[in-house]
Amino acid sequence: MAGDHFWLSRPLPSAGRLLITEWLPYGYEAGGRYLLHNGIDLAEPKGTPLLAVAEGTVVVAGTDSSKLYGWRCDWYGNLVVIELEDSWQGQAVYALYGHVLEIEVEP
Repeated sequence: MAGDHFWLSRPLPSAGRLLITEWLPYGYEAGGRYLLHNGIDLAEPKGTPLLAVAEGTVVVAGTDSSKLYGWRCDWYGNLVVIELEDSWQGQAVYALYGHVLEIEVEP
């Protein structure tokens, strides 16, 4: 981290496409209800490994079927949460990877 800005690395090993829909900042659930989309989508071939966006510790690796991480339980399915080494204004910073096909890390 340098200065007043918190820098994160790209989570993809290649150039990859980050799908940021600034014109529609919502996702929707199966019932058709629109909810704020709190992240970015990555468009890479199935099986592409994801990289940590910064140095840190994996604190969650599993499912959200019984613990709330999103709008409701089972919102992200398989997920990985990393507590980053750097903090922001004295507060812990976390990176959450949701809808993970295959988890190969553990807390």
